[in-house]
Amino acid sequence: MLRNLQALARAATHLFLTVIICCGGLIWARPAQATEELTPVQTAITTALLARLVVTPAPGPAKPSALPATSDPLTAFYSARDFTPVWVDANGPTRAARLVLSTLAAAPDNGLDEMHAPANAVPLTGGRWTADQVAAAELEISTLVMRYAHQARGGRIAEPASQLSSYIDRRPVLADPAAVLAAVSTAAQPGAVLAAYNPQQPQFTRLQSAYARLRASAQIDPAASVPRDGVLLVPGMRHGDISALRKRLNAAAVSPEDDNLYDKDLVAAVKRFQESADLNDDGFIGPATRKALNAGNATKLATIRANMEQWRWMPANLGDTHLFVNIPQFTISLQRNGETVHNERVITGKSDTQTPIFSKALSTIVLRPSWKLPDSIKLEKLLAAQRNGRSLEDQGYVIKKGKRTIDSGDVDWSRAKLAEYEIFQPSGDGNALGDVKFLFPNKHSVYLHDTPSKALFNASERLFSHGCIRLRNPLTLAQILLDADKGASAIDTKWQVNKGPGSNEITLDRPVPIHIGYFSAWADDALTVRIFADPYGHEERVRLALDNKWKEIDKGDDHLAAIDTWELKAVRVVQRPAVVRPSANRTAGYRRYDAPMGVTRVNAKPTFSKPSFFKSYTAPIDRNSAGEIVRNALSGR
Repeated sequence: MLRNLQALARAATHLFLTVIICCGGLIWARPAQATEELTPVQTAITTALLARLVVTPAPGPAKPSALPATSDPLTAFYSARDFTPVWVDANGPTRAARLVLSTLAAAPDNGLDEMHAPANAVPLTGGRWTADQVAAAELEISTLVMRYAHQARGGRIAEPASQLSSYIDRRPVLADPAAVLAAVSTAAQPGAVLAAYNPQQPQFTRLQSAYARLRASAQIDPAASVPRDGVLLVPGMRHGDISALRKRLNAAAVSPEDDNLYDKDLVAAVKRFQESADLNDDGFIGPATRKALNAGNATKLATIRANMEQWRWMPANLGDTHLFVNIPQFTISLQRNGETVHNERVITGKSDTQTPIFSKALSTIVLRPSWKLPDSIKLEKLLAAQRNGRSLEDQGYVIKKGKRTIDSGDVDWSRAKLAEYEIFQPSGDGNALGDVKFLFPNKHSVYLHDTPSKALFNASERLFSHGCIRLRNPLTLAQILLDADKGASAIDTKWQVNKGPGSNEITLDRPVPIHIGYFSAWADDALTVRIFADPYGHEERVRLALDNKWKEIDKGDDHLAAIDTWELKAVRVVQRPAVVRPSANRTAGYRRYDAPMGVTRVNAKPTFSKPSFFKSYTAPIDRNSAGEIVRNALSGR
């Protein structure tokens, strides 16, 4: 059948040309012009399309930049224009082709794969192009245009959550290949239109410029190589290594006799370098700084490229006003029309309870919040209560099943379905969420909140939470957001926290986008790039994916999977503890308390996982304990 169709195409004498393509179960047919014969070039393009679509490779991790197998953008595009070429004619590449080829040649400077121009896309030195040469070059250029747009929009890692880590809750918005061809081919400046498929955010632009400049100077001049081993260089000293250091940092001495002097201008250059390499910028040149000076640009280029790739997954419009959390930097900033309104330190999730990467809209601010525990923390608290021999109530928690408040001692946790129980900490002093939390509903059950543990903000690496983001000065941020949303001083957050009701939810009239990002490279206006640590390993995962090393990627566990509660099976409760009951034969002012969690009863004889003072006993009522306060509040006492 294929040979018959090709013969029909070459003959070009029929009134109609019907092309039938079976691709993924799709059958497509289009008549050609009824009154005109196809030119040799049109016939050659038609034949090449048919030959190209006989076998289409399936996509997969081995070739992440390949186009989807079921798409047929070339056929749709050229059919709509009756198979006439765009990029090449009998004289070679057209103006549009030359502009596009220039953009394709610069693909590596944008962090993309090499886009090699087709062999035939070079003007012939003698004679004209044949129809087959035109068709081959035409389709190759169109294929490269589609591939460029596909990669520029993030198509090399199309499913970060499944390909890299479930914590990376992002997904690039890919451009339709046929729409790309239509837009680029009809543009007055097709090269610029094609390049615009790269992210347009200012930070990406700065990273891209720094990346291109770094690629141009990828090799270190041997004369500028600072010895890896040597004495500690301190400001004010003279040493032979300082001459090489000046060449390495392009910091010439004021006079030739000071070429080996570590003067204040060179100290400033060294500090800038140390800051960009995420080193302690003290100006002292020890082993770590010497190593960084000799690392070359390969590692830094790979880091910047991985960060550029992450920008391809970000929303195209971050919002005129938005919050931006950068986990490797441990900061949050409030941006308004390109200006930083507020910036402060944050605490993020531990390596095994990471803060996920995603974007949502912050819609509610809660003053004096209560803390509702997610299943993962419920399990942790229950196991801790068993180990420590203290009930959840004694730690200030309330347990509910449906609308009914229950005693944790009444539950056989070894058989209970954890999701059916709500465990929460009422608002007030000692609440883990502090005075305020910020809600942006998401499937990860994370949010921004205050914390009573302010000393942790002094650490340089702040990985302490269960996944939520803790703020150092949350009331300041809350006041700024509420002033902008409700009017200046319409709500006094400090007064509300001190005098207002608990769990006071304030809904924003205009939700604020919040973007939780993971950028280990950040460029300033001068294109100086700071490099931060990679605490969760996401940068490494992206680098491996871009290098097509998919099998080396450690995806980790799926943090959204159901919580495995098998550890609760170890809690054996044969005789369940009773709720607190006053007894007629007890002395007034005393109450019977059953053994706390951690005690296992076997054959009616108590055995203990903790010291023996945890056994059932008669004790005076402590009306100031956290558990007693909660019980009294719930019972109306």
